[in-house]
Amino acid sequence: MRLNQRIGIKERSLLGIQKMKKNKISFFNSKWQSIQGSKTKKTKKQIRSCQKTGFNNKKIILKTLLKKKTKWKYFFKSNKNIYCLYIEIKPQKSLQDIICILENFSSNFNFNSNKAFDKSNFYKIIKGQRLSAYGWSLYFIYL
Repeated sequence: MRLNQRIGIKERSLLGIQKMKKNKISFFNSKWQSIQGSKTKKTKKQIRSCQKTGFNNKKIILKTLLKKKTKWKYFFKSNKNIYCLYIEIKPQKSLQDIICILENFSSNFNFNSNKAFDKSNFYKIIKGQRLSAYGWSLYFIYL
């Protein structure tokens, strides 16, 4: 490239790539490639730590919740007033059973009648990542 020569961004980047190929810099260097390739491998220790968290962690939280009686709170607005309803749910076999109970309760009173409940939103409530979903929030877990 000459002094005071005007070229576009694309041409400048292609010149840079040609220079890197010629001088075997970064991506075009075989030693650099081998270092980068070895970074992606997980060790046995990393694999075991992933197995301990993730889905197994979900199982523990769900098992403890499903064994206990829970109290759920529902907020809704009507004519500029805010109402709050509570429902107690006995221990269930699965989270889907709890969601069905909440969905049936809201459909009986025509709350959220057009929305399909998403299981992941309720798991986020249980884990504490979210406060409420579809107007429902976990109010209390009996010990």
